[in-house]
Amino acid sequence: MFEGAETVPFSLGQGDCRRVVVFRFRLASFLPGPVALSLWRLILRAVLGSYLVYLCLAGVVVFQGYVTYRVWRSQAFEREQKNRQARLVWLVPLLGAAIVISVLVEEESHLLGKKDNTERRS
Repeated sequence: MFEGAETVPFSLGQGDCRRVVVFRFRLASFLPGPVALSLWRLILRAVLGSYLVYLCLAGVVVFQGYVTYRVWRSQAFEREQKNRQARLVWLVPLLGAAIVISVLVEEESHLLGKKDNTERRS
C-alpha cells in the first residue's frame, strides 16, 4: 500500500460495511521544515483573516440594522425623513449609519428637552 494510506470501515447503513482507502499525509512529509511551517502560517493567516473580515462585516450589518430600527422607532422625524435616513444608512455603509445615529441622538435629546420644559411649566 502507499505511504500514508490506510483502510477504514465505511457503512452506508443496513449493516453494509465496506472498507475504503483513505490517504492521510502530512504537509511536512514532502516539504522541507521551514517551507512547511511558513505554508502553515500562511494558511492560518488566511483562515483567521477571513473570519475576522466576516466578523467585521457582521458587526457593520448589526450596527446598521440597529440604526435603522432606531430611526423607524423615533418620534423625532416624519415618515419621508425616516425613509431617506434608512436609505442613507444602507447605501453608505458605516459612515451613513454613524451620521444618522448622531443626528438621531441629538434630535431625540432636543425633543426630550422640549418635553421636560413643557412639563416643568405645567
